[in-house]
Amino acid sequence: MARTSTKDPVVGPDAPMPPGYAFVRKGNVFITSRCRKAAYAEGRAVFVVAAGGRARGLRVPRGVLAAVLAAHGATRAARARAVAARDRRVEAGFRAALLALYPRAPAADVPRVVARATRKRSRRVGRCAALAAEPRARLAARAHLRHARTDYDALLRAGVPRADARARIAARVDALEREWGLRGEQQQPPPPPGRAAAAGPGRRRRRRHAAASAQAKTRTRQAAQAKTGALAEKKRQRRRASAAESAEKESRALVPELRAGGSDRPDDLDGLDDDDDDDDDYGTDATWTPSDDELDDVDWPLE
Repeated sequence: MARTSTKDPVVGPDAPMPPGYAFVRKGNVFITSRCRKAAYAEGRAVFVVAAGGRARGLRVPRGVLAAVLAAHGATRAARARAVAARDRRVEAGFRAALLALYPRAPAADVPRVVARATRKRSRRVGRCAALAAEPRARLAARAHLRHARTDYDALLRAGVPRADARARIAARVDALEREWGLRGEQQQPPPPPGRAAAAGPGRRRRRRHAAASAQAKTRTRQAAQAKTGALAEKKRQRRRASAAESAEKESRALVPELRAGGSDRPDDLDGLDDDDDDDDDYGTDATWTPSDDELDDVDWPLE
């Protein structure tokens, strides 16, 4: 009976390899998913190899892996054709939505907007499944107009803040949209998923609140780092004191034996008092304190 549970046992990379198993590196969904299904169908276990809290791959039966690799090679061309056809459908759908929204869009600009917005693995709006086709098309068109038809990039290079640069060229972008025949009297396009709308009279107030919140997080993190550093330093001091005390006791115990053997100076004791605790279990991460710049990079709200 085929297994249906996906809660596979997790092992470390140094764990012994089960007899008859082989490692499959994470990254090829065709191989990993089919190895799982085939192993479950045979009632065999699949082990997830993880290190540092991240999955690195799978350990699967060798026979299963060999069959999946053979299928992978035999179907490579067909799968490539299927992916290309799917990409063409995505691009065609996006192009249709763009032209429906902007019927007078210049023929030279449409391919550029479509190609950039639908590029695979770019995380651009053309492939954002959380938005309908029309909002995606408008966001992509406005981005193209902003960069290709205004001095937006020049403002950014001159040091103008991003929000201010957008505000300066907003009217020009609106006018260009009308030239492209923007359908109907539509409002500003919705912000991408995960971003709050920035327009409106409360915009500056929200930005000040976000800045204050970021500063508060910075202070909290700095205080926590300082406390952690102080605790780690106390532990190191106790370890050094304990090591020194143990070394001294051992020295006192060894000195009579060495002197009984005819040594006037216990040269064999050299190094017993060396402080080797710098390489203790705490390492350096426990007392690491990031700089203000690094904290800003972590805590500052993304626009």
